[in-house]
Amino acid sequence: MPTQTALPTGTSTPTAASTTTSTPSVGQTQTITLPIGVGWNLIALPVSPTLPLQAQNVLTSVVVSSGGSIAELAAWQGNSWTTVLDNGGNLQGTMFLALGQGYFMYTDQAASLPVSGISMTVAPTVTLAAGWNLIGLPTVSDGQKAHALLASLTAAGLAPLEAANWVGNTWQTLEQIALGSYRGDDFSLSPTQGYFVYVQNAGSWRAQAP
Repeated sequence: MPTQTALPTGTSTPTAASTTTSTPSVGQTQTITLPIGVGWNLIALPVSPTLPLQAQNVLTSVVVSSGGSIAELAAWQGNSWTTVLDNGGNLQGTMFLALGQGYFMYTDQAASLPVSGISMTVAPTVTLAAGWNLIGLPTVSDGQKAHALLASLTAAGLAPLEAANWVGNTWQTLEQIALGSYRGDDFSLSPTQGYFVYVQNAGSWRAQAP
């Protein structure tokens, strides 16, 4: 588990975390398929949906395509979860998925989630609260690491302490212990993955790891 403060767990009872505040520049339309493993997964939108993307429709697609019976999406807002559940076709809750936001997704059967939208050439600007935030990085490229994410947050004046990634059933974490000095797992970044970041200062930030 991350060390700076208690991180919300994907297995606890999971209002959108970061809020998109600008319109990103656009590229080409494409479809990207997200692999969803059994249990909890941290995911994010790698493209900007061409139509508003409702969590209910995402969950129904996952349940039907996987042959499963239950799926759930959860978004984090500092100290609480907003959740949408599909329990055998019984839908509970509502929310729209947003670019620059990360989500926990649960499914009882492995699934593939295709997402169609516009590839981004400029990352969206999001508003982060002091404490933990669950984010997505739609413009991150291959080879970028967690230290670059913390450096980007530092440059924005948000004073980050930690970044965390959920893989399978365990956390990978990287702490910033001093300016440019890190401790932990400098994990690789992906535009299809969601990440928790802990910042000491609230503020706006372009969701990228330059």
